[in-house]
Amino acid sequence: MSVSSCADTAATCQPFSLPDSFWQAFVEHHWEQRPRKLSQLFDVPIVSEDELFQAVISKPDRVKSDRFWATESTVDGPTKYKQVPMEMFGPKATDGSLSGFFDRTAKGFKDRRFGINVHHLQLASPDVWFRFREFVHGLTSVKRQLPTLRWDIDTFFGTYEATPFGIHKDNASVFAFGLRGNRTYYAWPADYFQEGDAALHNPDPEVIRPHLEHAIRMDIGPGDVAYWPSSHWHVVTSDGNPSAVVQVSAYFGASVSAMVAQRVRKLLAAQLDEDFRLTFDLDSDESSGNVPDASHCLPPSLREADQRLRALVNEGGIARELEKYWQRVRSADGFDPVPAADVDARIDESATIAVDPRFPIRWSEGNAGKLRIAVNGLIHAVPYSESIVSVLRRLNTGELVQIGDLEEGVGSDSPAASNLHGLLDFLATARAFQSPGDA
Repeated sequence: MSVSSCADTAATCQPFSLPDSFWQAFVEHHWEQRPRKLSQLFDVPIVSEDELFQAVISKPDRVKSDRFWATESTVDGPTKYKQVPMEMFGPKATDGSLSGFFDRTAKGFKDRRFGINVHHLQLASPDVWFRFREFVHGLTSVKRQLPTLRWDIDTFFGTYEATPFGIHKDNASVFAFGLRGNRTYYAWPADYFQEGDAALHNPDPEVIRPHLEHAIRMDIGPGDVAYWPSSHWHVVTSDGNPSAVVQVSAYFGASVSAMVAQRVRKLLAAQLDEDFRLTFDLDSDESSGNVPDASHCLPPSLREADQRLRALVNEGGIARELEKYWQRVRSADGFDPVPAADVDARIDESATIAVDPRFPIRWSEGNAGKLRIAVNGLIHAVPYSESIVSVLRRLNTGELVQIGDLEEGVGSDSPAASNLHGLLDFLATARAFQSPGDA
């Protein structure tokens, strides 16, 4: 199946959109239910090998889940992997390409098998961010649901004959796009294995092999896609030649309490100076007397925290923080915010811009007469005015608009004029005018 589509708006050709009919059938029969192979899904790769390599080496920060495994030795016997330092042995700019990395590693590791997993590639490549957002947009529109944690973009590549951590299960629903080499994905329903089974989390092909005939099998090469639900056990095998995939995964399982606690902690940290340390001064302990107000039983540091937390609730600080959190999530379709662009100069008045109406600018009236505007996970605030709201509504139609026309609409001498300039600079920084098909 090969699909391309172009919208009848200012957006350019969108090669990574799939029709609603595809997603409706997919949701009915496969999403979070059953694995599926999608053969040659698009006319062009969603990510090229060179783009993948550049994203991996330019990713701003490593996370704990970015890992490099290598077999312990080349001798015969059970296959065992250990982690090696990514910064020392992982891809480097001097490799020049993914092929260059494989060549260097083949010399250094000789016959040892290895595998690399790098997460959050969207932080290194806005183009990749937009393409995968475009891909999943049809799914989320049909499903009317976002992942509770995030959509994440990651990659697996290496020469391993079986996943370095063996048969396992994640809390994610995954699409794996083949970029290089050939791989076979095997998946089993949740009730096939029980934790503690000797076949789980073991990368030895001999241990895995007896279970393969009972699995759902998906053979993929460059251009193919393998999908499996979060409920399924899975493992990847290969012939040991270099291979690579890029994945987009919907992570589930976030609890409301954890999400809210994280944001309350952020607010309290801003309210309570870091130098204000927790102290237990026994001279202030009034618990031995008859104290009508129970809060007086607290030491001063805890009493201050209690008062600040009460104020955050009573003054709406927590509600506002949750609203901003939701605006970020909703305006980015469940992805982390797009990396902001560097915009050194104000957009020229003669410039023509357009917003892809599938990914509209979102706004709400915040506190103190502010208009809080969100696009691609980034947020900006300006004083509320009907003329600014009119500009946003016009942009969201997707029509081509000249900057000068927008300025005329708000009036050059009005207070909204300067706010419009700041808003347009923010929208450019947030890449609001980039069509996902432009990459």
